[in-house]
Amino acid sequence: RCLQRFPEAWELHASLRGRVLYDRGVGGLEAEYAKRLEAAPTGTLAWYAAYASLVTAEYRRREKDPARAKESYERALALYARATELDPSLRETSDHYAAMALAGEARLALEANELA
Repeated sequence: RCLQRFPEAWELHASLRGRVLYDRGVGGLEAEYAKRLEAAPTGTLAWYAAYASLVTAEYRRREKDPARAKESYERALALYARATELDPSLRETSDHYAAMALAGEARLALEANELA
């Protein structure tokens, strides 16, 4: 309800992420934001969905699940692009976090000794 009134509030999204992670684990995070994005496709929500994918990717990487981490990094990149399409004012922050997703993919490659 609060997110409907204040859809850009970082603190409310942080609370949502924390609650979803606690209640459903990392597997529920991307699904929650996918559902929300489908119901209301805005640039801001696409950005937060991308961030949720980035968080999920980091959890997966730490769990030593590189295939699923890579999938989440790829979803994050696609969602940051979508956020920018829906709201061009999000380009700078989307590009910043997309670079973090690319860095995560690079770390996966490094950990897999795929240096070529």
